Amino acid sequence: MIKYVMILVLLMGSLKSKAQQSFGFGIGAASTSSLLFDIKYYINKNAFSIGYTYELNESKGKLIKNQLKNHGREVSGRGDFFTSVDIGYTRILLERVFLSAEVSIGHIQSFTNYIDGRFTGGGYHMIDHSEESVGYGGKMAYFITSNIGIYSGYNTIRKASVGLDFKF
Repeated sequence: MIKYVMILVLLMGSLKSKAQQSFGFGIGAASTSSLLFDIKYYINKNAFSIGYTYELNESKGKLIKNQLKNHGREVSGRGDFFTSVDIGYTRILLERVFLSAEVSIGHIQSFTNYIDGRFTGGGYHMIDHSEESVGYGGKMAYFITSNIGIYSGYNTIRKASVGLDFKF
């Protein structure tokens, strides 16, 4: 993921134009207990972004791919979590009001926690099911100053979100 972000930053930086150009980034949180981060490249009244979302989860201890006979088998909980890469477009509607649309390519995993005192955290977890998902969403930002904005939005994978945008 970091490799792709760096490539995007280098490509954006290599664009030569007489247009007003700047960079920015955003951080936020969503109602699904997920954290968001994105970088933006502004050119005139448009911006293009790439971001990453990670849902915090309650998986216990180490991820085990193959359960051995001597591993604990008592289930202590189940859950799921997702990660996604988000690609977006932003349009500056007014001097301080920005409207964005995004497409998210997500990876959703379901897990089971098992109790076993030999593992850090008192147990381990195994992935039961994994699937890819595509979502979409939008957000609206209001820039309090010319460099700092607040936003709220909705995405079909991560649900409602709020955060801060910074523009340089």
